Amino acid sequence: MIDRKKRPPMGVVVLMALFITFAGTAIGIAAEAHNVRLVGYSDLQARPSLQNVLKGDFAYVGHHSGTAINPPSGKRETNGTSIVNVSYPSQPKIVRHIPGYAGSESRAVQVVENFYEGRDFLLRNQESGEFTGFEVWDITDRSHPALISTIAPLEVAHKSWWESKTGMAYLSGTWPGWHGRHLIIYDLNDPYRPKFIANWGFPMHGTASPSIMTIH
Repeated sequence: MIDRKKRPPMGVVVLMALFITFAGTAIGIAAEAHNVRLVGYSDLQARPSLQNVLKGDFAYVGHHSGTAINPPSGKRETNGTSIVNVSYPSQPKIVRHIPGYAGSESRAVQVVENFYEGRDFLLRNQESGEFTGFEVWDITDRSHPALISTIAPLEVAHKSWWESKTGMAYLSGTWPGWHGRHLIIYDLNDPYRPKFIANWGFPMHGTASPSIMTIH
C-alpha cells in the first residue's frame, strides 16, 4: 500500500504514470517541467505503448505491436498489456505482462474495480491476423490475471471506454459488414457474458461504400 506520509501530490503521481509511457525521453521532458517533478519511471521492458490507466496503486499500459524479453520468465513475448505497481512512485514495478496474439496491437486498456461480485476487470483490444476483437480479463489477483470472455470477431478493434456505473462498454471498431470505425455498444454488467446492444454510426458506416469518417 502507499505510504500516505511520504506520498507525493496526486498530480505528481499522475505525471509519473504518463512518464511511464515515455520513459525513453523522460529525462529530457523533466528538464522542461514546471511545478511538477519526475519521481520515477519504468522502461516497460522496452515495449512501445500508447494508453495507460491509473487506478489506485496500479497503472495499466496498452502496448503497440512488437516483441520483447520478459525478464521474470526470460522468454520473448508479444507485446500486450502491462500491469505496473506504482504504490511506491519512485520504484514502479511490473507485476505482470499479459502477452497479446502474435503481431497484435494491444494499444487500448480499460479497468473497472469492485465491479461484478466485487471483483476487478480489465478490457483490452486485440488486432491481429489470428484474432481481432476485445478481451475481458479478471485482474482481481494482479499477479495472475485470467481471460474470462471475448467480443469477436470484428474487422477492427481500436479503442474502448467501459463505464462502470452503467456497465456499458463503448467500443471503437468495425462490425462485420460495416465500413470504417463506428461505435459498438456492449453490456458488460456480467463481464463473463458480454451482451451486444447496438451498432451506431453515420449512414455511410452501414453501406457498401467505403467510409471516410471514423470514430477514434
